[in-house]
Amino acid sequence: MVDPVTFKVFTNNTHIVALKNTRNVFAYDTIERLNIKAKNWRDLVSEEEFSRKDIVTLQDPQNVESRNLSSFKYLQEGASTLTPEQQRERNDPSRNVNTTALGNGASLFKPPPKKEQLPDINPDALASNRASIAKTLSSLPPNKSPMPSSSVSTPTSTGKSIPTNQPRALHTTGLAAASLTSTGLTPHTTADLATLSQETYLLTPRRVRKKGYALLTLAPPFGEIHFELAPEFAPKAVWNFITLAKKGYYNDVLFHRNIPGFMIQGGDPTGTGKGGTSCWGKNFADEFDGPLSSKFDKRGLLAMANKGKDSNGSQFFITYRPCPHLVRKHTVFGQVVYDEVGGNDGANAGSETLKVLERVPGDDQSRPKTA
Repeated sequence: MVDPVTFKVFTNNTHIVALKNTRNVFAYDTIERLNIKAKNWRDLVSEEEFSRKDIVTLQDPQNVESRNLSSFKYLQEGASTLTPEQQRERNDPSRNVNTTALGNGASLFKPPPKKEQLPDINPDALASNRASIAKTLSSLPPNKSPMPSSSVSTPTSTGKSIPTNQPRALHTTGLAAASLTSTGLTPHTTADLATLSQETYLLTPRRVRKKGYALLTLAPPFGEIHFELAPEFAPKAVWNFITLAKKGYYNDVLFHRNIPGFMIQGGDPTGTGKGGTSCWGKNFADEFDGPLSSKFDKRGLLAMANKGKDSNGSQFFITYRPCPHLVRKHTVFGQVVYDEVGGNDGANAGSETLKVLERVPGDDQSRPKTA
């Protein structure tokens, strides 16, 4: 809705009035400026005359007094607007409590059950029944029972929740607090620990302390490169790298950038250096904890390529030399430990394959000419 004169849009904060005789609606600023101050007591649309008493306020958010309940006339006079049926419901305490959210406490609002009156027992009939039962038992052979024997196991309850193999978090599910403050939830009276998925559990830093290993197979004649992964300090990067590799995401993907004396970069299926996404379909955060990311002090480090803070996707690079200027800028999640050409000879592990890759010629945009 808009003011018909100034075309001012009505919002929740607009003071809106209407003229009783013409039923036209205006912003109060328009009436005050063009009618009251100008002493022009004619409708700005229909030109009909009106008086100050014909101005009716429809909305005035700035008037705090209009929301003061103590100034309402029916409250001052003590008049009630409730029907007799509504008044009876309000006076009934059981109708004022949501018993569905009370759990075990709902029984307090239920009327006590009526006790059934037992019939009178005739002492003579009771004595006669006892004598008949004793006579029947005495006529039975030894070690026999009139009732068939059966093995009945009674379930026992310790009052404790059954443990599961699913990992638990250090925080609760929050259902007890939520059901206490919301009538739309099923009541919960126990503070159960929240369960974690396997992925969430394993992606916690320092959760997995064992090292992992991955094999990168290159096109002939480059051979293979073995990486030692660090899930203890970079669990998200390791999980992403392994998951994408298992899906075949890196199959037949070229190294699109090779800078001798610095690094070689790959992991982009488009081959342009601008594509690629993580296994979650979105970027994930950096992980700078651990000795590798905090130093960047050796050749053969496996790190995530990014476009800035927390923008890791699928692209990775392998360093040709120490890169201290990349500390806390790129996540290091592994290092070269063995290659088919050079073997595993301690400090020089993987050096021969990296030397072969480093000698691959490139164009003016550092794109290798040989895949």
